[in-house]
Amino acid sequence: MADAALRFGYADAIALDHLLAADRAGIARAITQRDTLIRIAELARRADRPDIAAAYYGRFLQQFPRDARRLLVQERLAALPVASSRERERVVPALSAR
Repeated sequence: MADAALRFGYADAIALDHLLAADRAGIARAITQRDTLIRIAELARRADRPDIAAAYYGRFLQQFPRDARRLLVQERLAALPVASSRERERVVPALSAR
C-alpha cells in the first residue's frame, strides 16, 4: 500500500502510515525489515516527523550494525533537528572518528 501511495502521488504521510502499520504487524524477513526501517525513517524525515525518523534510524543502527548504509543513517540521524541527546551521543562520536 505504501508503494501505491507513493506511485500515485499521495503525500509521504500516507505512505508512512502504511509502513508504520506493517512494522507494527511484524516483518519476518531481516532484509525486508532493514529496508522498511530505512523507508520509514526517510519518509518521516521528508514528512517533517523528526521524532519518528530518529526512532527508526536508531532502531536500524541497533538491529543492523554491519549494514553498508550505517554511515548514511548516522549522518541523517545527526542532522535531525530533534535527535535525542542519547541518539546524538551514540552517533556523533562515530562520525568524528572517521
